[in-house]
Amino acid sequence: MVAIRDVVSLVVLSLAAIAFGCGDDPCANAGSTGVLLLEGERRTGIAIDDLPPLPPVERTLEAQVGSCAGRSTIRVEVVRGVPPSVAVARASADAELATVYPAEGFFLTLPSHPLHRWLYRRDHLPNLRRGRRCQRRAAEHGVVRQLSGWEGRITLLRRDGERSLRVDAHTVLDVPRTDGLPRLRVGQQVRVESKRCGATRVVATRVSLI
Repeated sequence: MVAIRDVVSLVVLSLAAIAFGCGDDPCANAGSTGVLLLEGERRTGIAIDDLPPLPPVERTLEAQVGSCAGRSTIRVEVVRGVPPSVAVARASADAELATVYPAEGFFLTLPSHPLHRWLYRRDHLPNLRRGRRCQRRAAEHGVVRQLSGWEGRITLLRRDGERSLRVDAHTVLDVPRTDGLPRLRVGQQVRVESKRCGATRVVATRVSLI
C-alpha cells in the first residue's frame, strides 16, 4: 500500500515502467490485468478502497488489455468532470472497489486536478511544508526520469545523480496543458525551484520547462 495521506491508502497494482516490445507496439508486455491501453496510451491501474464513491459515470469507452499475442477489449468508465485524457475508471463486479487508470503526468496533489477534492477534501491539502522548517534551495536543472501524479513525486535525473522531489497543493507547474491541466512528462528537461523541509524532504515550489 502507498500512503497518499494519513487516512487514505491506495493499493498500487503496478507502478513499474513496462518495457516496450514487438517493435513500436505499445501493448507489448502489457498483459497484466492492472494495465490497459486507451487510445494507444498505456495506463496503469490503481485500486482504491476506503474512499467515497467516485463521481457518477457519464459514459463508457473501449480500452484494450493483453499482450501482443492476444488483445481483448473492455469497457472503462468516464466519470463526471474528469476528462478521459486525465483518468478513467472501472468498477469491480460488486461495485465495492474501483480501479482508476490515470494518465501519466497529471498530479492529483494539485487542486486543479478534477479528482483532488474527492481525495483531499480541501484545496490547500496536501501541504508538505506545514509544521516543518523549510529552507529555499538553489534552482536545479535536469530531466524527468520518473513521476507519479498520484503520490506527488518526481524523480529528476541530473549530472550528479538523481533527485527525488515532492509535489504538494502549493507547487506551481509551469508546463504545457492538456484539457486545461498542467501535464509533466518523462523525458522533459525542467528547471526546478524547491525547498528542503525537515532533514530530507525536498518539495518543489515551481517546475518549468527549459
